[in-house]
Amino acid sequence: MSHSLKSSKADSISNFSSNSNNNHSYIGVDVAKDKLDIFISDTNQFLTIPNNKTNINKFIKSHFSKLSNPLIVCESTGGWERIMLLHLTKSNIAFNVAHATKIYHYAKSKGILAKTDKLDAKTIASFAISEQLSASNVVDEVQMELKDLVMRKVQLKNNMCSELQRQRKHLSKTVQNSIDRTVSFYRKELLKLDKEINKIFESSDQYIADNRIIKSMKGVGDVTAETMIVLLPELGKVNKRQIAALVGVAPYNNDSGRKSGRRRIKGGRMEIRNVLYMAALSSIRYNPIMKKYYHELLERQKIKKIALIAVMRKMLVILNSMMANRVEFNEDKSRSNLC
Repeated sequence: MSHSLKSSKADSISNFSSNSNNNHSYIGVDVAKDKLDIFISDTNQFLTIPNNKTNINKFIKSHFSKLSNPLIVCESTGGWERIMLLHLTKSNIAFNVAHATKIYHYAKSKGILAKTDKLDAKTIASFAISEQLSASNVVDEVQMELKDLVMRKVQLKNNMCSELQRQRKHLSKTVQNSIDRTVSFYRKELLKLDKEINKIFESSDQYIADNRIIKSMKGVGDVTAETMIVLLPELGKVNKRQIAALVGVAPYNNDSGRKSGRRRIKGGRMEIRNVLYMAALSSIRYNPIMKKYYHELLERQKIKKIALIAVMRKMLVILNSMMANRVEFNEDKSRSNLC
């Protein structure tokens, strides 16, 4: 692929213009490892550029001065969007990393069955206009590095857990020794990651304050606080229903006609849910508020698993309020549901 900007009009896709109420010029970007397919809604123009620093900067300089209040919209690709987001932040250009599942269902609702990179870019822009998306939080290299470290820590812990499960089986001595060496390796790597994470945390007054607030709730330890701060930046910035939905502890109705089905939780961020689950197990033993709440649910004939999920949701809602108000855990306020 040439490193010069490539632009074209897609004959098979009808043009449209963005008539957004918030006056954004929406730009849909389909992100791949090696390239970015871009659709500019104001001009119905397609561009394809290599996904690297030089060409992203060239694109910003050559196109953004001509647009009124531009907003880039893309999906999360597990890291391939990183270079673009960093340079958009440095250039003071707004962006939104949209939910891929929502875009997928939006495309289905519009009868868009074909799939190409250019069509995906245009669909993303169309979705942004339909939903009137606004800018996400800016990102920086420290935040991204911290997220990488925490996610790597989650991966290693999951792998180590699998190895520890294998230790329980009757295996040959050679295999057992192999498992022991692997677990030992994971433990050493986790210690190294912890040192790097702590170094970043201790260098930031904001992280230190956030950590103190979250850990003031009995049952919440270092791992839960660290994971929430890094992987749930929305904590304290959205309402209780939104935060429950983001984590995946919000119950959804399952009713139809005369049928009244059991409400279930769906989706959300598994990494947060996993640490919150462990925190809830600790809280129903050591946190008087959560212990009382849990046993009240059991007395009302709630299944233990459902009661525990309810504790997770209550903890999350209280933590969200604590972060929003920048206050530490208060048992009296929690009892009266003021927190």
